[in-house]
Amino acid sequence: MAGPEIAIAAQVVGTIVSFVGGMNQASAQEDMANYQAQVQRQQAEASAQVAEANAAQLKYQQGQTEKAAVAEGAAAQREALIEKHKARLAQSRLSAVVGSSGGGLNDPTIQNLESDISAEGNYRAANALYSGNVSARSLLLQSQLQGFDVANLQQSANITRQTGMQAAGLTRLSGQIEASGTRNKAYSSLLSSGSSLYSKYGAPTTTSTLSDGFGERGDFDSVLRGGSYR
Repeated sequence: MAGPEIAIAAQVVGTIVSFVGGMNQASAQEDMANYQAQVQRQQAEASAQVAEANAAQLKYQQGQTEKAAVAEGAAAQREALIEKHKARLAQSRLSAVVGSSGGGLNDPTIQNLESDISAEGNYRAANALYSGNVSARSLLLQSQLQGFDVANLQQSANITRQTGMQAAGLTRLSGQIEASGTRNKAYSSLLSSGSSLYSKYGAPTTTSTLSDGFGERGDFDSVLRGGSYR
């Protein structure tokens, strides 16, 4: 193999190796970008699922708090009824004691006692209702705050998931752009090498003369002057 042929072969092989390497690098860049995008999506999804799980747990606690508030109000009403019932029992016992002792129920002292017993019963009933209502309202307020937290956690989960998808999309796009640049560079290098080979070894020669096929120079000159070709 002659020297120029060896040089051509070496340059061709080098060009092919460089081009294939560029294509492989571009594929590797895309694969890496896709992997990173997948990791971003998975991390975002995991964080979103944690937020949703916390929201579900808090939602359950909110329901329990609401039930506790209802139960507290019902307990207060029962306590108020019990206090009123105690007052009526106390009045009945007072009447029984006064009757058995021969006293009169219309006695001002007895009436005042009955009035005091009734007032005390009403006070205790009202106090039970008030305390129960305060506790119930506090629990309802706590339930409302838990509801706000649930909504915030759910919104956070949605934002986290959307942000992760957007970040993954940008990562993939960045990898595609980088890979496209690498491929374009490989193609450009391939074309440049081909052009260099053509300019060195593939251009048509300009050393041929028109005398080829016309014999001696004088014969060609005679043809140009209108003479006949021998």
